[in-house]
Amino acid sequence: MTNEVWVWLDLEMTGLNVEVDQILEVSCILTTTDLSVYSGVAFSEVVHYGEDVLEGMSDWCIEHHGNSGLSQAVRESHKSLAEVEKKLIEYIQSQTLPTNVLYLAGNSIHTDRAFVKRYMPGLESILHYRMLDVTAIAMFAYSMGIPAFEKRSSHRALDDIKDSIQELRHYKDRLGRAE
Repeated sequence: MTNEVWVWLDLEMTGLNVEVDQILEVSCILTTTDLSVYSGVAFSEVVHYGEDVLEGMSDWCIEHHGNSGLSQAVRESHKSLAEVEKKLIEYIQSQTLPTNVLYLAGNSIHTDRAFVKRYMPGLESILHYRMLDVTAIAMFAYSMGIPAFEKRSSHRALDDIKDSIQELRHYKDRLGRAE
């Protein structure tokens, strides 16, 4: 039995500049390395910010977060990022053992990792430095002629994680498994 856990994380932000943009939504699903989901319970929370933050988002974010309902959810939330981070760490620790190695996983996960490092140092401190980037696997699979996975692209964090897990299953099935 392996002690590795894939911590699938997706953040929705006000933009991609880690120096100025903010985390609006945090979602997480834990899986084993064979993609079995721990407990079937996912974590998803929205962070509260005022109108000044929402109005300062990039045009892309204003459009997509408005259409997805995330902007309204941010207005209605009563949770700070510190509260969300604390709850996320508790969620991870309630389903794992101290001896588990926690690898961050997701699409273009380096971007989320940069925001975690800057804004959620407690979470950063429990994660291994190695990551599983599904985008890199997709690029490799494409170079081998494997068709791309069709995503839903709801631009909500939990949906994006579910898509990422399905995408990895798609490539895993087509690339085969090492014996």
